[in-house]
Amino acid sequence: LHWTFASRWALATSFQLQNFERETGGDQFSPNRVETIGVPVTLRYFDTSGFFAGLRATYIHQDVSRPGVSELEGDESFAVLDASLGYRIPGRWGIATVGISNLLDTKFRFQDANFRTSERRPPEFIPERTIFARLVLSF
Repeated sequence: LHWTFASRWALATSFQLQNFERETGGDQFSPNRVETIGVPVTLRYFDTSGFFAGLRATYIHQDVSRPGVSELEGDESFAVLDASLGYRIPGRWGIATVGISNLLDTKFRFQDANFRTSERRPPEFIPERTIFARLVLSF
């Protein structure tokens, strides 16, 4: 759901459900079942000068089953807060962004999807504060 409630403000939210289950296989540390529910809510501001800002709160509930490794299974609920500031370069030359993921440095256990494939991807949530910068140029 997306809502532009004022000329420079936008609000967005969604509901995400990921469900993975297998009967057997994998090593002892690979889960047999992972159910993840996510609800991100994002508030964004866009200035006519090209500057923009965003704040996103994401609630996650995850239930993981690993038969034989009880200390790595169970359910976990947590929320993370992300913030970003950016600038759209005039003439559509690009966008520069600086942000902080997990702004409040929330500690949690999260099972990413990397155990399901040989192609490694960065985890969606990291249990420590992360500062990043991104520059995208178009020419």
